[in-house]
Amino acid sequence: RKASELRLQRNAETFTHLVQTAPFGIYVIDADFRFAHMSAGALPSFNNVSPLLGRDFTEVTYTIWTEPFASEIISRFRHTLQTGESYVAASTEQRGDVASVESYDWRIDRVTLPDGRYGVVCYFRDVTDARLATQRLEEINAAQRQFVSDAAHELRAPLTSILGNLSLLRRYPDIAPEERLEMLSDAERETTRLTRLIADLLSVARGEARIETEPERVALPSLLEDAWRVALSLSEYRRFELGFLEPLNVMGDPDALKQLFVILLENAVKYSPVDGRVRFEAMQRDEWAEVRVYNDGAGIAPDDLERVFERFYR
Repeated sequence: RKASELRLQRNAETFTHLVQTAPFGIYVIDADFRFAHMSAGALPSFNNVSPLLGRDFTEVTYTIWTEPFASEIISRFRHTLQTGESYVAASTEQRGDVASVESYDWRIDRVTLPDGRYGVVCYFRDVTDARLATQRLEEINAAQRQFVSDAAHELRAPLTSILGNLSLLRRYPDIAPEERLEMLSDAERETTRLTRLIADLLSVARGEARIETEPERVALPSLLEDAWRVALSLSEYRRFELGFLEPLNVMGDPDALKQLFVILLENAVKYSPVDGRVRFEAMQRDEWAEVRVYNDGAGIAPDDLERVFERFYR
């Protein structure tokens, strides 16, 4: 009898040790529907409930989760305790104790506890970060597919124009000089546009490859004036205003900075009405250089504001 008691005691200690040291989430609900054991990996999910061991499972569940999920969990645990039927699920639900949505993979089984009565053991894994990462990856992939589709369309248009003009020049060698000049000018414009599109694609590829450059001291007014001169060539039908450029130095990649400001100015020109204003200025704001681009366009829709720095988003 003493040997049997010793074995039972050792089994109970082993069981408790396994539960408490499990690297994943695991907890045990006893026959009285109270928390009996809890692993270290499970504690972060119950941070707002203390003390936990000995607490009523129903009370704790209603504290942590919102309805109807809380009632569903309680029902599942009672069913497993009564019937021995296991249950496996993946859930993404709103917490009731904190303002967050969390995702878990979990399983419950009926077990015989050291006191000889039945209990329910729950194994779970917090997959919230993995779910968010997967969701983000899916969004990026969708945006990338859209970007590739847009890029293919944008590349096809100038190529079609160039090929069309070259074909006409080859078929009609005696074409009038003014028409020939117009065709050549059109092909030149489309070639410039094509070059710019390819440069944009290369910039995206460099960004994806995480190519880093060593920052250097850059005289901001000179760089902004270079970008401004590029903007002046973009349209004859805008009112360009170069405001005050405070003499500031910044640390950065001068080529990347110039590209950034040219893109902002291009957008300002593109989305301004005919005779609309495009203004450029720079000033010091605390320890930062603040560069402002204004235009008379409609602006960015409120729903798009949080996505303006998202890759591939147009």
